[in-house]
Amino acid sequence: MMTVKLLVRLNSLGASWRSLEQVANRLMWLRALSAVIRIGMEYSLTDYGKKFAESLEAAATIKVVPSEAWEKQYLTARRSK
Repeated sequence: MMTVKLLVRLNSLGASWRSLEQVANRLMWLRALSAVIRIGMEYSLTDYGKKFAESLEAAATIKVVPSEAWEKQYLTARRSK
């Protein structure tokens, strides 16, 4: 899938990415992890990437609720940036 198509598709799934650079940075990260390969101008998941995506889908069914202390610390750190 091409970068522009990825941006449109991810936004339709709820991502809030606004630029192609955001997509490109994440693709570079996934390529470094060997989860994605680039063939010409298109990207594709590797077998590892597909297994990783499946594990994320399984993990999405588990609800994790952070403690209030952690959440407060996180929000404070975000505000100070």
